[in-house]
Amino acid sequence: MPWQVPVAAIILFSIYGFFSAVYQEYREVEQERNALKGGQVTAAKRKAVKELLGDAMRGGEKLKAGSYVEDGERIIVSNERVENWIDGTRDLIEAAFDKEEGRRFMNSDGYEPAKRPPWQEVRIDPYRYHLTPRLQRLVQLILRAGELPIAPDFDPDVWRDRYSSVSYP
Repeated sequence: MPWQVPVAAIILFSIYGFFSAVYQEYREVEQERNALKGGQVTAAKRKAVKELLGDAMRGGEKLKAGSYVEDGERIIVSNERVENWIDGTRDLIEAAFDKEEGRRFMNSDGYEPAKRPPWQEVRIDPYRYHLTPRLQRLVQLILRAGELPIAPDFDPDVWRDRYSSVSYP
């Protein structure tokens, strides 16, 4: 075997090793770039979720007042408006986080109203559509929102459009 064959093999293996190292470095840089890009998207979603929860809080506070002025017209708060706000806020929470957070929002454990109903069935939450416990849960959620994972398929723009088109404040 001539001496050029082992030298050529060594040169080819060296070139192959160089190019595989360059390719490996390229893949690592791409993965870092995609991770940073994903982090920016998550940060933007997190900010949007907090803004939407703040909008929901302002809407609930308006409803708690009993009446408010919108477009120069006095609106008297009805049970239907309260239920729409609560259901819409729960839907937002479930879409942004998960169903468990939505259930926690609807839970009235620990809430003691000034005047209790004359009777209470154990299986039914009599305060399900009361604003005070829902607003308390919403405050708790807003405080924890920075730590909770956001659903990957959550689209804040859809919810901004919903809040602007729905008749609750």
